[in-house]
Amino acid sequence: MASDPDNLFAELLAAHKKNIEALTQANQIAISGLQAVATRQMEFVQRAMAEAAQLARQGTPSPNLSESIARQAEIARQAFDASIANMREVADTLQKSGREAVDVVNQRIAQSLLELQNRVSPPKPPKG
Repeated sequence: MASDPDNLFAELLAAHKKNIEALTQANQIAISGLQAVATRQMEFVQRAMAEAAQLARQGTPSPNLSESIARQAEIARQAFDASIANMREVADTLQKSGREAVDVVNQRIAQSLLELQNRVSPPKPPKG
């Protein structure tokens, strides 16, 4: 089967364009995920600063040492819990955007393989 060089070039160009579009879409998904993480981290920092300022305003020393220690321990526990929750949220966001970006690339790879298979062995016309 003889191939038309112009047609082959057009097909290769179209396939390359689809590859670039898929990579562009995957990059946009990844960048959106990173931007969401950066925004959330800024919100976490702002909230932590506001809470620290509020604690500083409320921070009248207690004459009872054990009460002061208990209050400081509770504040530390709350801060730790919030940090763990924040890290989970960030990890989930990064994982989701990474998975979505990889899915786009995987779909394009599957399409490319199908296109290549059809090029090497075109589907047979129906008999009739």
